Amino acid sequence: MGFISKLFNIESSQFKTITKPKAIKEFSTENDNLKILDELLSKLKNDEKKDRVSKEIKAMKRGLQGEKTVDFELKNCISPFIYLHDIRIEYDGLTAQIDYLVITKKYICVIEAKQLLGDVNINSDGEFIRVYKNRNGYENKEGMPSPIEQNKKHINLVKRIINEIFGCNSIPVKSLVIMANPKAIIRKKYASQEIQDQIIRSEKLGNYIENLDKELKKAVFKEETAFKIANYLKEKHIPIKIDYEAKFGISEQDFHEESSFAAKEINEEDESYSNDINVNGELEIINKLKKFRTETAKKEKIRPFMIFKNEQIDELIKAKPKTKEQLLAVRGFGEIKAQKYGEEILNIFN
Repeated sequence: MGFISKLFNIESSQFKTITKPKAIKEFSTENDNLKILDELLSKLKNDEKKDRVSKEIKAMKRGLQGEKTVDFELKNCISPFIYLHDIRIEYDGLTAQIDYLVITKKYICVIEAKQLLGDVNINSDGEFIRVYKNRNGYENKEGMPSPIEQNKKHINLVKRIINEIFGCNSIPVKSLVIMANPKAIIRKKYASQEIQDQIIRSEKLGNYIENLDKELKKAVFKEETAFKIANYLKEKHIPIKIDYEAKFGISEQDFHEESSFAAKEINEEDESYSNDINVNGELEIINKLKKFRTETAKKEKIRPFMIFKNEQIDELIKAKPKTKEQLLAVRGFGEIKAQKYGEEILNIFN
C-alpha cells in the first residue's frame, strides 16, 4: 500500500483519540490589531480621526463576537472533529483569511462567520444586500461583498494545499457561511439552492455537521493525517499587520491638542457665520465659500480664519470679484493669499 493510500481513502478510518470537538488553534479575543487601535484611540487628539478609529474598533469587536458565537456552537457539537480559528495562509502568491476550518474524518469545512447589523437580502443573482434602519428610522439598503464568493477563494486555496502538499485532490471541502447575529433576518428564497445550502444561522451548526456526516458515507482521513493538515495550517498562519496610521491618514499633528481644536474651530466658524451673517440673502455663494474654507482648513490642518474670516466673506459678497485684480482690492486679500486661494474663490463667483 502506497504512502498516499495510507493517508487517504481509508474506508474504515476512525478518529481514535478525537471523541469530541478539539481546537488546534483556539478562539481568542486577544487581537494585536485591536490593541494597536485601542492605543491609537487613547493617544489621538483629532476628533475626526478618533471617530474613524472608534468605528473600526466597533466593527472589529462585532466580528470577534460573531466568531465567539460560532466557537460556542462548535464546542457544543457532538460530532468528533478538530478545528482551527482565524488562520491566514499565504501560498504561491495567494492569501486566504479563514474564520474557522473544521476537519472531520470525512470532509473539511471552511466557515465564514458574519455578525452583521441589520438584515440581509440575497437575490437571484447571488448578490447580498444589507438592509438596516438609520437613526431617523428610515430603511437603507447597500450592497456588500458576497461571503459565498469570498469563501470560494479560500476553499480553492485549501484544496491546492491539500493536493500539492499532501498529494490528494479528492477530499470534499465544504463552504459554510454562518450568520451569527440572532436578530438578523436572512431572506434567501430568491437565491439559488446552492447558495441557500451554504448559509445557516449559528444555532444550526451542530445539525449541519451531523447531517453532513451522515450524508457522506466514506471516511477519507486517518486521525494522524487530520492532525498533520491542521498543524501545517497552524504553523503557516501569518497574522496580518495593518498600518492604521496610513489607512486613516494619521499624522504627528493628530496626536496634539491643536489638531482637535482646529477641527472644532472650523465648525464654530461656520456656525457663527450662518447665525450672524446673511448678506443680501445670497446663501448659495455664502455656503460655497464656507465649504471651500472648511475643506481647505482640514486639508492644510490650519485654523479656518487663516484662510479668511467671516468679515471677509461679507466683503467678498459685496465685491463679487471676477478677476484677480478685483480680489486684491478686497480687504484682507493680499498677493500671497490671492495667489494661494484666488482661483478657487474666483470660480465661486464666475
